[in-house]
Amino acid sequence: MAAKKQVEEWGVEYFKRHRADDPGESTPGREFLLSIPPKVSARFFTLLEAIADGPMSFGGGYWEVMHHAMAGDYEVRVDSKTTHYRLFCILERAWAKVGLEGPSIIVVVGKTWR
Repeated sequence: MAAKKQVEEWGVEYFKRHRADDPGESTPGREFLLSIPPKVSARFFTLLEAIADGPMSFGGGYWEVMHHAMAGDYEVRVDSKTTHYRLFCILERAWAKVGLEGPSIIVVVGKTWR
């Protein structure tokens, strides 16, 4: 019987600005999620949880790799009838070097446009 491939668990973390750059140590991604309509924010949280189960195999147009100047970054996409919401993320595979408990999806910032 073939061994079952072990799926690596990913965490979801939020980028926090360094105190030297921002005395308040803001977290732009978290602040974005708190500023948008609750239903949209809830959709992002659901998607992030699902993506964390396997970011390299998640698709469906909700989790896309960026190209050109943002190559290697990712975006989570949620759209309403009139507004496009995007959450920009990076994957941190060198988690031990940066003090994380495991490989992580780092939520950097969000953007909204109509």
